[in-house]
Amino acid sequence: MNRIHATVRVSIGLSVLLAATVRIAADPRQTPVRKHEKDPAARNVGTEVWQVIYLGKTRIGYSRSFTRPVTVDGKSLLKCEYQTHLSIKRFGQALQIETRQETEEFPDGGLSAFVYEMKNPPAASTRSAGHVQGNQLSGEINVGGTVHPFSMPWGSEIKSPDYLDRLPIEHPFKTSQSVACKVFLPEQMQISDVRLTAGRREPVTLLDGRRQTLLKLTMMESILPLTPVQSYLDDRGNVLVSTAEMLGQTLTTYTVPAEEALKEIAGGELDLAVNTLVASTVIPQARRTRRAVYRIKIRGEDPTPFFPNYPYQKVIHSGIDECEITVRAVPPVATNRSIRVDRQFLAASRYLQTGDSQVLLHVDQAARTIVEPAQIAVAMEKYVNQQVQRKDFSTALGSAAEVARSLQGDCTEHAVLLAAMLRARNIPSRIAVGLVYIESLAAFGGHMWTEALLGDQWVPLDATLGQGGTGADHIKLADSSFADNGPSPMTTFLPLLHVLGRIELTVVETSLR
Repeated sequence: MNRIHATVRVSIGLSVLLAATVRIAADPRQTPVRKHEKDPAARNVGTEVWQVIYLGKTRIGYSRSFTRPVTVDGKSLLKCEYQTHLSIKRFGQALQIETRQETEEFPDGGLSAFVYEMKNPPAASTRSAGHVQGNQLSGEINVGGTVHPFSMPWGSEIKSPDYLDRLPIEHPFKTSQSVACKVFLPEQMQISDVRLTAGRREPVTLLDGRRQTLLKLTMMESILPLTPVQSYLDDRGNVLVSTAEMLGQTLTTYTVPAEEALKEIAGGELDLAVNTLVASTVIPQARRTRRAVYRIKIRGEDPTPFFPNYPYQKVIHSGIDECEITVRAVPPVATNRSIRVDRQFLAASRYLQTGDSQVLLHVDQAARTIVEPAQIAVAMEKYVNQQVQRKDFSTALGSAAEVARSLQGDCTEHAVLLAAMLRARNIPSRIAVGLVYIESLAAFGGHMWTEALLGDQWVPLDATLGQGGTGADHIKLADSSFADNGPSPMTTFLPLLHVLGRIELTVVETSLR
C-alpha cells in the first residue's frame, strides 16, 4: 500500500467492516531513515512515512510505509513495505486487523514479486504471495490454513501498487495534467485502472492545524469508481493529506511524525455498525412479512444503480434522487423447472472449501437422511444457526473451513458456511449483501446472507436468523459466487459502502400475505 492509494485501501477494508490496533513490533526510532537526495527518482527511497487515519472526526488507525533499494539475482530493485492498523467497534465489540504488504519492483514500477498478509483475530491470517515470470503472475494464497495456487495473465504495462507513490515525485504534475495506468492490488488480487488528474493549488488544513497551500491530485479508481480520492501534494510531490467520501463521512489520512501516528486510540473507537444504521419506522412482525415496499433516497444522486432488479426485488426510478423497491419473500420450495447454472456456483473456492473434512461433517449432521433439495437447504440453514453459537462481531470474513471449526462469527461467517455446505450436497449457492431490518433497533443495517438455487429460482436463506427462508425485510444490493477466478469477495460489499450513511429509507407498506 502507498500514500496515494492508502485511502482507497482503507475504504475497501471498511466495506466489510474491518479494523485493527496491532502494534508494530519494531521501535520506529530504530528504523533507518535517509534524507531526500537530489535525484528525484531517489527522493522516496529510504524514506519512512507514517499516516494517521480518521473517519469523520474519529481517529481509526495509522499506517507506515518504507522503501529501500535491494539487489535480487543481480537485479537492482526497490523493496516497498506497507503496514496498516485500524481500530473500530461493531455493535460495541472491538474489531482488530493488521495488514502487511511487501513488494519487490523495478524503478519504473514494474512488479517482480509481492507478499500480502491480513490478520484479523480470532480468524486465521490470510496470506498471498506471487512473482512475475514473463506474461504470468503466479503464486499461492493461504486462507484459513489451506493453500491455493494461482496464476493470472500479466503485461509489462501493469504497475506495482507503490508506483503511484513515486510518480508525482519523479514526474511532477502540472495543473490539468492527467496520467492513466494499470495498477495491481494484492489485497484484491485484481488489476485496477487508475487515472490521476492534477487540479489547482489549494489551502489545506493539516492535522496540527497549520494551513498550507498544496497541489490537488484527484485519483479515479475502477475498484471504487464512485469514490474519487483527493490527495494534496507539497512542492516535492509528497502527499500530506488525502480524503474520500464514504459511509456518509469523510475518510482522511494525514502524513505525520511516527510518535503522532502511534498514539493510542483511548477508548473512543467509532462503532461502525451503529453509526451507519439506516433509520426506519417500526415494521411489525418484520421476519414474517411476505411483501414490502420501500422508498430509497440519496440526495443529489440516483439510487437505482445500487439496487438491482431480481425476480423477488423490483426497483422503479420514482424521482430525481429516489427509487421505490418492492421486495417479495420467496418460500424455500423447489420449483418443478430447472435451469443450467454456471459451475462457479457449485465449485469449491478459497473461502468456500466444500471438500473440507469438518465442513463435510456438518453436512452429514445437518441433512444426512434428507434427499429433497429444498428440505436440505432449510435443514442446513437451521443447523448453521444453532451450531454457530458464539455470535462474534470481531471477525471480518472467515472462510467456511475456519467457521466449521470455530463455530463463531457474525452474518458473514454464517453465510459462507451455509454456502459451502449447500454446494457439498450439489445445491448451487451464492452470497448476497444488502440491508436487513433490525427489530430491536427499528433500523436497517448492513448484512450478508446466502441464496440457494432451488429448481429455477434463487431462494434467500439467512442462517444468522435460521427461520426457514427470509421475509421481505431483506433489501439486496449485490451477490457473488466467491469464485477464485472472479472479483475478490471484498468487492461484493462496495455498493453497501457507497450507500450506508447516505440513504434515507421510508417504509411505504408491508404485508403478511
